Amino acid sequence: MQPLSLFSHSQAQQPRQEKQLTKIQDRDWLLRMNEQLQLTEIGALDRNKIDFLHIMNAWAKVQTTQGAEMVQMWLQRIEKEVEMGNKSVILGRSVFSIAIDAWVHSGDRKAASKSEEILKKMEQLYKLGNQDCQPNLYTYSLLIHAWEKSGESGSATRAEQILLAMEQQCLDDIASYGKPNTEVMCNTVINMYNAVISAWAKSEEKESSSRAEQILLNMENRFAEGANFLKPNTVTYSSVINALAKSGEPGAAEKAEVILQNMIDRYQIYGDEDVKPNTISFTTVIDAWARSGEKGAVFRAEKILLQMEKLYSLGYKDAQPNVNTYSTLINAWSKSGEKGSASRAEQILGEMERRFIEGEYHLKPNVFTYNAVMNALANSGEPDAAERAESVLRSMLELRHVEGNENDVKPNIISFTTAIDAWAKSGKRNAAPKAEGILVLMQQKCASGMLDIQPDARAYTAVINACAQTKHKEDRTEALSIAFRMFKQMNSSKDIFPNAFTYSILLSACDRLLPKEDEESRFSVAKALFERCCKAGFVNDYVLNKLRKTVNTTKRYVHLVGSVECRACRLPENWTRNVLGSGGDGKQLVGAQMK
Repeated sequence: MQPLSLFSHSQAQQPRQEKQLTKIQDRDWLLRMNEQLQLTEIGALDRNKIDFLHIMNAWAKVQTTQGAEMVQMWLQRIEKEVEMGNKSVILGRSVFSIAIDAWVHSGDRKAASKSEEILKKMEQLYKLGNQDCQPNLYTYSLLIHAWEKSGESGSATRAEQILLAMEQQCLDDIASYGKPNTEVMCNTVINMYNAVISAWAKSEEKESSSRAEQILLNMENRFAEGANFLKPNTVTYSSVINALAKSGEPGAAEKAEVILQNMIDRYQIYGDEDVKPNTISFTTVIDAWARSGEKGAVFRAEKILLQMEKLYSLGYKDAQPNVNTYSTLINAWSKSGEKGSASRAEQILGEMERRFIEGEYHLKPNVFTYNAVMNALANSGEPDAAERAESVLRSMLELRHVEGNENDVKPNIISFTTAIDAWAKSGKRNAAPKAEGILVLMQQKCASGMLDIQPDARAYTAVINACAQTKHKEDRTEALSIAFRMFKQMNSSKDIFPNAFTYSILLSACDRLLPKEDEESRFSVAKALFERCCKAGFVNDYVLNKLRKTVNTTKRYVHLVGSVECRACRLPENWTRNVLGSGGDGKQLVGAQMK
């Protein structure tokens, strides 16, 4: 694989550097404003001297937790100024909305809860007679977006609750704002509905896709009854398609494709621009087929791509396939289990590289593209798949040194673990040492400055899995030695913690690599591992299953756990404390959350 030759980025680098310099200057100014605020006596804040709305907006645009905290600090100061009777300072909807917006875009995991606290303060002040603090449609829209982005448990349900509570407010606001603002208000309402559907698409709750479909159906029915402000648009339909794609439910991909075809028909036959499908719409349907696991799914995905290419060739610019489209198709091949899947994935990658070099810059392969190709190779079962996957990884390391490629093709932890996985699945001689070699390469690259690929529990466990998958008898001794060397390195690290998956895979390695007839050694090793697992609080049903196979006799298994039919949920709580839920279902807390 040859490094991609790129056009010069020197001209693009200069505006980027200037923008970074501007950000530094803005931050210095903001810090000076903070200092000036501290020096200003409470009750003496003068908006003519310190434009706090402008300062709050600037902090909000930083889009970090610190930026949101700074906005909150200014808001609290304004509240104190009002309490002191400062007539030049008005505590109204504007300052509260800036604070909510700052949290919405902060990326903080508690942003939605913090936004809701601010809204409750607004509602309290309004009930006490401060008319300027009455939340409006935009305020609630911000809160819904906060819950959409939050990822907190129950976030989709909460977003929908707010939307349902706001329905009458929507009607009142649209009626009161007059014709010049009706379109803006309608767009705000549609965006709120779209955000709720998006929240359901991101949700891991059962029936999430059904909730998204139900909201869409409700919008369509009410629009048909005359509620013009509830006309679903391209984003609405694409969000429902995304919810279906992520659900993985039987028939979800078929439903997603039906929605897409309906959008195409309405645009082509009736000229409805509001529902014109775009690249995201098509690509998400390809993703739905990739996730479906259905027989022949990848060929349905290929058909969608062909449809995109045909529409684009006919002048439909919004259907232009991009790097994400082709990468998603490669991912579909990686999951397909079809014969020749790896070769087809490599073929698509080669086509992308060729077209990029010829000037189609929107097809420049990225790290997701290369990772998908490696995954296709790892899952293919082809004789030289592991060597080819490792070759892709090493090509990525070379490509990142080409100007303009620094971030686009820079391998990440997934890249390395996928290459390790390819060796684990290869069934070849010396697969375990090859897998360890990739981990060593990670360590070397991390030491040389690629700090974001520091090996983690996934990488070490992937190598242990390669050891467990050893097929050749003559490789077993070395493979077992490598497995325990990985485990020892994990335990000697301050930042890497073996988890439930690590223990279950290491027990599996012991089961497969230790001689079946050497019952004493198998029991001794398994007992030591199980005791460490209990102490770490990572015992789950998978660990118990592997333990039982390793100790080799029912009597010895009962000696360790107490019962033949024992399940993790019946064990001492201390043994399972770092497993999510009390059922021992296999999920575990990450190292930072260990108790």
